[in-house]
Amino acid sequence: MNAVRTTSHPHIQHMLLDTGLSHMQATCLLVLVNMLIVTATIVFHRWGTSLLLLLEISHALLVSAWLRKLTPLKYSGRAS
Repeated sequence: MNAVRTTSHPHIQHMLLDTGLSHMQATCLLVLVNMLIVTATIVFHRWGTSLLLLLEISHALLVSAWLRKLTPLKYSGRAS
């Protein structure tokens, strides 16, 4: 199996695996992040829908940027 994925549409689970995490670690991390998002939504429900949506989009962009920084060459947007 080729360890380098050269897709122009990377999936978050593949990016996590490429950082060296096992399947179980990647799955647990994704479950934990989802639980944090649900908890934040419940805790901050009084903020209103717009602010919660902004919070979740900001979180997604930050995590995506962090993962792309960890694997910059594999997910450059060009298949090689």
